[in-house]
Amino acid sequence: MSIITATGNEDINRKIKKEINDVQYMDIQYQEAVIEILEKNNKINILILSENLPGKLEIKEFINIITYKNPNIIIIIILEKYNTELEKFLISKGINNIYYNNKTTIEEIIKKIKEIYGIKIKTKKKEKKSLNRLKKILKKIKTEIKVKTLRKLKRQKNIKLKQGKFEKDRSKKIVIKINLKNEIIEIKQMR
Repeated sequence: MSIITATGNEDINRKIKKEINDVQYMDIQYQEAVIEILEKNNKINILILSENLPGKLEIKEFINIITYKNPNIIIIIILEKYNTELEKFLISKGINNIYYNNKTTIEEIIKKIKEIYGIKIKTKKKEKKSLNRLKKILKKIKTEIKVKTLRKLKRQKNIKLKQGKFEKDRSKKIVIKINLKNEIIEIKQMR
């Protein structure tokens, strides 16, 4: 997991670095550098952003660029004062982690990062378990289909099995189609 802080607040940066282990961490001091890093690395997971980050762009334009460069990034934003219009815009962009400078502690932000980090780890583990379970099921199904097909083919006349290939004689190959119920649909000779 990788985190960028773009707050211009040394206290936040220091505490995040101290509290959150096992992450790639980067502190950026201006808007253009954030955009440049997102262009080079689209695997940034979390961006902690201050509304007052120095740069040439308005905050809405800056957010639009960030979400365009990395649509999967989770943005935690710290606003200076309550702004209904800006808050609605942020929510429309999928940014729900909105904090206010005077009403939020650094500990709350760190708690949120740990919560997001924990959710991502659990999700990846569950995805791997599900994928492995599906692979085992598919392997078992393929084996069952192969065994049942071989039994049915052995019962039919003039078909021999040699090294996994079905042949009528050495010059002709036979293609076998089966359905999901392991029934042979079609046997074709190929030349």
